[in-house]
Amino acid sequence: MLLRSWITFSVVIALLQAVVGLLSVLQHNAVLSDLLRQRISVIAQTTATSFKPIIDLGLPIR
Repeated sequence: MLLRSWITFSVVIALLQAVVGLLSVLQHNAVLSDLLRQRISVIAQTTATSFKPIIDLGLPIR
């Protein structure tokens, strides 16, 4: 009887660890995605700023 309680307890702990591990991986992916999106936004803004004087003159970009 005592052995069955320990096995049940161990299985519950293992399941909780698996759930927490899965949630941490999902959170990591969400943060990474957000950081990449912000970095791409900064690169796009910097690129647009460098072409702004050319556009203000009315010259074509191509």
